[in-house]
Amino acid sequence: MPVSTARRPVPKSNLLDPHSFHHLIGDLRHGKIGSLPVSLLYFQLLNFLKAAEKNFKAEVGSIPRRLLEDNERVGRVLTRCDMLPIDADVVFYYDVETKSTDIQFKAYFDNPGFERPFEQRRVVLHIMVKETDGLTRNISVPLQALMVGWGDVTLGAQGYCHSITFLDEGRSLEQWYYVGITTRNWLQRMEEHFQEVRSGSNKKFHVAWRSYVGNAKVILCSELVVLNHTYKGIMDWEEEQVDMHMVAGNSLNMIPGGFKGLRFLHEHRLTSRVEVTLEERDAAIAEYAKAKYRASGGRVAGVPNLLLSKLWLDDDFYLKVLAGRSDVLTPAQVVCIRQLAAEGKAVSQIASIVQARNVEQVKRVLAGKTYKRI
Repeated sequence: MPVSTARRPVPKSNLLDPHSFHHLIGDLRHGKIGSLPVSLLYFQLLNFLKAAEKNFKAEVGSIPRRLLEDNERVGRVLTRCDMLPIDADVVFYYDVETKSTDIQFKAYFDNPGFERPFEQRRVVLHIMVKETDGLTRNISVPLQALMVGWGDVTLGAQGYCHSITFLDEGRSLEQWYYVGITTRNWLQRMEEHFQEVRSGSNKKFHVAWRSYVGNAKVILCSELVVLNHTYKGIMDWEEEQVDMHMVAGNSLNMIPGGFKGLRFLHEHRLTSRVEVTLEERDAAIAEYAKAKYRASGGRVAGVPNLLLSKLWLDDDFYLKVLAGRSDVLTPAQVVCIRQLAAEGKAVSQIASIVQARNVEQVKRVLAGKTYKRI
């Protein structure tokens, strides 16, 4: 379905579009992100962007102006979420206990080795809220879509990603991802996910999220990645993203994404036809999750295990080597293998649960031939 690129008449001096802010982040009058009032975020971000050219060197300080100019660019295609490929983010931090805030640019083009692939470059607003219990929640949205001139953010479909990041002494150790899409508002769909988390859903993503809510050793992140897509465009995007994370072994999705996922459900006789609505797809996935849960004896396969920090600190160099390789088990997988073996699980079943390369890889761990320092 085509998406209009008509722009709403918002004064340029505002920089931020309140309509877009309301729909992508929350109600300016009463909304909150955890304990952070949305209005506090809005006005501090607005003042930060207005003063950027005065407070930062030209390459960084000009980012807000360049985003505004790109929103007005002739030929920009809204339906493919056409964003200016600037490799930088804006990070807003709020500490609930001290009520302190901080906001800064993260310019990756200033840090060799941290550059993102060209196709992933865009300016993202990261909103990090540290609650009094130590839990950090992170909400991220494309900054350009919040600014004047982008267009109507409510049109078309949206693609989002929820992630769980394991930390040790503030360092990111590993991340797991759930990719999803909606033809409604992503905030509404996110709240529906969290209702399922609270209600005891057996979907892999919901079990993993429920396991780590309130744990200070993780960051729970929800990011709106793309918006205004056509139905085909968003299905293709989801299929590509889920495939990528499944190949990397860090996916919390239970089935493939996009059209591949629809075919999967139909082939498993969970839907009567291939072309179903997203609501029908969600209901079929829920049934699939229940069946998998019953078949596994009450265990959800593939849910990451949070490691105690001392396991990571025993041999820092060794773990860094592991983290840089894609053909080895992660420390979390190694610990899970040993836990499952202690529970009496068969080697073949363990290999399937942790998504090991093969049974022999699991056998070597249990025989003490590999990963002795974990």
